[in-house]
Amino acid sequence: MEKKKRKVLLIEDSLGSIRIISDMLKLSGHNEFELYNSVKLASGFEKLRSLPIDIILINLELPDSHGLETLTILKKAFPEIPVIVLSNLLSAELAIKVAEKGAQDLLVIGHFDDNLLIRSIIYSIERKKGEKKLEETSRLLDTIFNNTNSLLVYMDTNFNVIKINKAFQEANGREFSYYTGKNYFDFVPIENVKDKFEEAVATGETCSYYSRPFFNPLFPERGVNYWDWTLTPLKDERDKVYALLLTITNVTEHAVWEKKLQEEKDKAQKYFDIAGVILLVLDTDGNIVQINNRGCNILGYSEKEAIGLNWFDNFIPSDIKDNLKEKFLEFVSGDKEGMAKFENKIVTKDGSIRTVDWENIILTDSTGKINGTLSSGVDITGQKNLETASKENKDLMNAIVESAMDAIISVDEDQRILCFNKAAESVFGYCAAEMIGKDIGILLPVEYRGKHKEHIRNFGNENTLIKKMVSRNMLKGLKSDGQLFDVEVSISQVSAQGKKVYTAIVRELNQITSSTKREAITEVKG
Repeated sequence: MEKKKRKVLLIEDSLGSIRIISDMLKLSGHNEFELYNSVKLASGFEKLRSLPIDIILINLELPDSHGLETLTILKKAFPEIPVIVLSNLLSAELAIKVAEKGAQDLLVIGHFDDNLLIRSIIYSIERKKGEKKLEETSRLLDTIFNNTNSLLVYMDTNFNVIKINKAFQEANGREFSYYTGKNYFDFVPIENVKDKFEEAVATGETCSYYSRPFFNPLFPERGVNYWDWTLTPLKDERDKVYALLLTITNVTEHAVWEKKLQEEKDKAQKYFDIAGVILLVLDTDGNIVQINNRGCNILGYSEKEAIGLNWFDNFIPSDIKDNLKEKFLEFVSGDKEGMAKFENKIVTKDGSIRTVDWENIILTDSTGKINGTLSSGVDITGQKNLETASKENKDLMNAIVESAMDAIISVDEDQRILCFNKAAESVFGYCAAEMIGKDIGILLPVEYRGKHKEHIRNFGNENTLIKKMVSRNMLKGLKSDGQLFDVEVSISQVSAQGKKVYTAIVRELNQITSSTKREAITEVKG
């Protein structure tokens, strides 16, 4: 596939500079740039609005705009597009100023070659992509930070507050400015905790407390509250702790919530047991931890019998057991795509084989460690049997059609051929491969084709599913060599996927002299 070219917009009114840059991009050998040029800022804006420009090269001195204000206007209108400033002057001060205003680079005209230009363009585009991703990540983190219900405190390794979230401010009734420059322990005087904080800095290990009682003398009216605390050290690329994130959750109403949680667990268990699919929980060794009523009924085991049995050793056919077990172990080791969705056969207590369509998810504990899987399985044995029977019926029908002595031809609503059996090949002199998709009219004399289409349309509007085409005149067929011959035709119609399909059984007749036989033959023209 041809590599997509990067679109470069050069906003420059100097013909010499335009020619130099154009030649550099053309002669570089990379052949990966499309250059567009505007001599004014206004016309450049028009191109930026109409083209998917990847990068802008701009001289700040233009007929309709001058100096750094040019860059300011451009970045305000198109902040997402990287900009390289072109200058006639070599100035460190200018380089700093354009960088502050959002330019990716400054190139001095006459002081760069094609390699430097191309490298600057590519680096600027990729750097801008990185900046965009960083901005998106920063916005996402800020959104999460300020919209979580937990109280969050971001501090340095000396426990001086750098940032607190909205929930922390609301819980303590004070704005962020109150905490600026303060040490965390100045406003949260907790005994025997600072040592743990210092230990977390020294070891880099997360420190957690659960349902810890806390009385803050600064807010005596609140009495004793219970909190979950987690102090997470943040590390740099050298694995050195550079900051701490403290997460605090009020669990004062723990008993109430624990009761509600138990009620929810009981409710979930009821849903688990009445689900119309197999629900199965396995530990990381593949042993059954939990199975619902539907699963027990299909397997033929009681829940008590099934719990603790190894799923693969007891319920998977021997010819696929080892392979499935290996994939399962990869799945619980972190390969979350390996067994997310699949189907396989299982063995029930009485030895019968059933086919189940599974969807699987990883289960983790409170620390994020994988401790098992939850599988939802639909018994599709009946569906598979039906598919097998359907295929067998289809194969049988194809065999019947292909071995029939009469020509069998099927067409769609537009009367284009869908089926053309071997007998039809023999009768008409065409091979099936060349006839599929052709108009049925090719098999009729020219003068009969229009009337034939009308007959088929009329038949499609009738409630009759099958009829013998009858008329005073003889129905004629047209062979591939142009020979006309008499035929007898029966036609039927069926609906397939909302559209009608017409099937004709065509029998070639020998020379007929009896007027009685003539009246029994249909003609499309009649």
